[in-house]
Amino acid sequence: MRYFPAVPFVSRQTTAPTTLNGIRLDAGRLVLISIIGIHHHRHYWKEPHIFHTARTEFLEDTYDRRAFIPFITGARTCGGARLARLEITEGLKAFIRLYLVTRRGDDMTFDYGIALRPNCWNDVEIRRRERA
Repeated sequence: MRYFPAVPFVSRQTTAPTTLNGIRLDAGRLVLISIIGIHHHRHYWKEPHIFHTARTEFLEDTYDRRAFIPFITGARTCGGARLARLEITEGLKAFIRLYLVTRRGDDMTFDYGIALRPNCWNDVEIRRRERA
């Protein structure tokens, strides 16, 4: 969810005049928020462009809560966020127990539609694990 967020960006519209990082924004102005940009920002993450399955920021609970946005918050918060977190956790555990995922090479390209998804599955292999 940090390295490849399902939704790479969101847009919001200002409801009142405001200043953001020294830039004056009138009411009604559209603002694009790059979730993937925040999730890969070196100010918030050690080695942000590297995928670590055991990222120390999460293990030590030292990450900035504003820099990890798996589900948008605020007035337009995701209504199913709690259920989605539970499903992701339990579903991923079950998937990892049953399957081994490998890929050839280090590069993977993505299609940025409404949700982020792999451009091509040709280099990804999913095999059922052997039972012990």
